[in-house]
Amino acid sequence: MFKCTVFSGLAIVLLVGPGDTAHGRTKALTATVCVDIRKEKAPVPAGIYGVFMEEISHAFDGGIYAELIRNRSFEEGILPPGMKLVKNKDGGLKMELDKLPPGVPAEKSNMPWPWSLNCGWDPKRELLGWSLRNEGGAEGRMKITNANPMNAASARSLELTVASGDGAATVALVNSGYWGISVKKGTSYKLKFHLRTGGFQGKVTALLESKDGRILASLDDKGL
Repeated sequence: MFKCTVFSGLAIVLLVGPGDTAHGRTKALTATVCVDIRKEKAPVPAGIYGVFMEEISHAFDGGIYAELIRNRSFEEGILPPGMKLVKNKDGGLKMELDKLPPGVPAEKSNMPWPWSLNCGWDPKRELLGWSLRNEGGAEGRMKITNANPMNAASARSLELTVASGDGAATVALVNSGYWGISVKKGTSYKLKFHLRTGGFQGKVTALLESKDGRILASLDDKGL
């Protein structure tokens, strides 16, 4: 059986032909799609439903992967395999291909890699999503460290240094989530983190705050 379907109407950008522009187009385009079902190119897995996903605007991380804490394992500052950092003419940094990742055929290396045009790199991106708030005269500092990793899968940690202060002094480690932390009334959420106290002695409190500083939920430990 051989089927052809003709679509008539305004074309999307992918169907723009020579002489047409993506903006200000007034004429309608016609496209023809022909499918010969007698010639099978590849078997279609039963689990495919025709949905296309791409990691844009955190469709995966923070999206279908329902993690509310952004940059939870501090991996934002890790270069992807096969990439290197180079300086732009303006002094900024960007990623460039250093070598092909394992498994990528060498004959594909001349393809227009998507990171070659728009891959600016912010040296502070390793702390993306995290900020520090000092209150009551407290002095706190934070940095990423590879010392004393939790395990092989999570080798980076956030080192928080808290200077001595009075009883009212507080150092708050704040995570902004993905455009905020989306919570719903009546829904239960779990917060899990690993803490190596070092020489710290004091109280640790987990808070969920609104933009205007209202405390929506809190949990205190028994003291360290």
